[in-house]
Amino acid sequence: MQELTTYLEDYLASIDNLPSELQQKLSEIKEKDIELIDVRKQLTQDETAHKKIFKVKKRIKDIAEMEKKANEKVQNTFNRAKSIADDKIFLAERLKDVIDLHIKRLENDLSRLITNTNQQKKKESVQKVEQPQPSHSPAVKKRKAVSSTKNPVKRHKTFSRKNAPDTKSVKDNANNTAAVATVGHENDEQLYCFCQQVSYGEMIACDGENCPNEWFHYECVGLNEPPKGVWYCPDCMEEQKRKKEKEKEKEKEKEKEKENEKDNKLKDKEKDKDNKIKDKEKDKDNKIKDKDKDKDKDNKIKDKDSKVKDKDSKVKEKEIKKEKNKHKDK
Repeated sequence: MQELTTYLEDYLASIDNLPSELQQKLSEIKEKDIELIDVRKQLTQDETAHKKIFKVKKRIKDIAEMEKKANEKVQNTFNRAKSIADDKIFLAERLKDVIDLHIKRLENDLSRLITNTNQQKKKESVQKVEQPQPSHSPAVKKRKAVSSTKNPVKRHKTFSRKNAPDTKSVKDNANNTAAVATVGHENDEQLYCFCQQVSYGEMIACDGENCPNEWFHYECVGLNEPPKGVWYCPDCMEEQKRKKEKEKEKEKEKEKEKENEKDNKLKDKEKDKDNKIKDKEKDKDNKIKDKDKDKDKDNKIKDKDSKVKDKDSKVKEKEIKKEKNKHKDK
């Protein structure tokens, strides 16, 4: 009963800050929503400006630079919206992690308490059958928040060995054997923390899923009292920081690839545009050349016709002269 009372006090103390922590996360998500609404408005304005540029595109020759700047502005605004959405997802996941952590702790502790209670009832019934007379052996207090298994169960944050009894004071008889079993592994030799020593005093559990040390002594991590909310050891915090940096680097690389792809498309578009202009100019030059050729051809034909006419006129003149000469001779 004492252990159950202690557990309830510890559990209520651990969730005392939960409502304010959840409220803080929800407030941050709400702020991101407001920020996202502003970004969406900006996107709408950018889209309207882009449409105006498209309308006047035919009337302005040097439109490429203006269009490029408008596209970059839209892309930057879109990237900002994506970043805000990613932040919202991260906050929601952290909120879920906090709730899941408390639920998991409650489930584990309830399971442990039920198991301990059943074992205690079974041992008490065995003691009553074997020794109906009351025993004068010293009572053994149950250790506070220490697991009956080899490793201490993560009860969200901390446990203490201050109230743990010395097993040497327990007499080695049939009655005391059951009492020692109730205490748990008093001589737990497993090593914890950075210092790689056994559990003693006040300890705190790291909330990192793959934490190698799992439990830490308060003095080794610079704590004087239980922290509020989730707690990570320095190694796990550094690991999480590295993961976030890697994710950011990947996002930057993706954005860079997108920008490069976009620039390449714009370059290809400009190149195609220049090629089309060059082709048009070539076609125009070819048409002019063709016209000149046609003119030369016409001129040659005219020259030829004029020569033929001259020849005909000369022939006629000769004939006329002949006729005149004939008349004279007569």
